[in-house]
Amino acid sequence: MCEHEMYNYFETLSIVETLMIESGIREFCTIVCKGECCNRCYEGKAACHRNEGRRLACSIFLCHNLLNTIFTNCEYTAYTNASSEIKKVLRQNIDKNIFYTVHTKKIQNKFTIDRQIVSPLSIINVKSVKLKLNTLLHGDKN
Repeated sequence: MCEHEMYNYFETLSIVETLMIESGIREFCTIVCKGECCNRCYEGKAACHRNEGRRLACSIFLCHNLLNTIFTNCEYTAYTNASSEIKKVLRQNIDKNIFYTVHTKKIQNKFTIDRQIVSPLSIINVKSVKLKLNTLLHGDKN
């Protein structure tokens, strides 16, 4: 039986965060949504910036409107499949809401996910996504 290579919590978080930053998604959400999509969690005691730092569940979250706007069909499928599986693994280790629960060292250390689940995120064309987001923010300048 062949074992698959696995990513840990921080490797997965790094991949997701790199995608969010390089594509401009993180900046877009900060400018447009301003924390409304996460129910202003950043103001509460369990906020990631007050605890463990950027939280994987939150990093992988994208609203449906944005998902349907910025990704091609293949990218959408890759993203939603990876996101769903990441959240599924988190739910196996967290009894409460995965977004509003501090991801303790114990939770982080238990998290592993098959690289084959996360690697399809690499098909996302970050330059194309960034262009679409800039058009949404500033309109078509052509």
